[in-house]
Amino acid sequence: MNAKAEKFKAYYDEHDPKAFTAEEVKDDPMHMVVFRSSIVVKGQHLPLFVLADDSIYSITRVIIAGQAVNDDNRAKIVDFLNLCNQQYKISKFFVAQDGTIVLDCCIAATDEQFDPAMIYVLIRDAVFQCLNDHFTEIMEKI
Repeated sequence: MNAKAEKFKAYYDEHDPKAFTAEEVKDDPMHMVVFRSSIVVKGQHLPLFVLADDSIYSITRVIIAGQAVNDDNRAKIVDFLNLCNQQYKISKFFVAQDGTIVLDCCIAATDEQFDPAMIYVLIRDAVFQCLNDHFTEIMEKI
């Protein structure tokens, strides 16, 4: 397990041991560890992931709607997500190649600088706020 992943796992094991499950990605050259959980937004349970590897970046990712974007709704959804992206410095919406709507938040830190408590702050203050602000409108556009 990479250094940031070890720190994050030790933090949630101490503070909220059932919050995440960890899985090391086999044969990943950057030693990626995926931490899985969920977040409740407007009564919906959305998959939440924390991705930690050997790079300086750690990503908190939420799957908003799986394979929901198609040729008929793509333009209005992408336009709306682009407007949302202008409102937040750290949170970015995008449409994956398979049409899944995703929210990513990224923090940069070296192994030594990485503070696992910041992941919890990021989820509470950025991810949750962003989703509460826009989830209903996104779902209406699908």
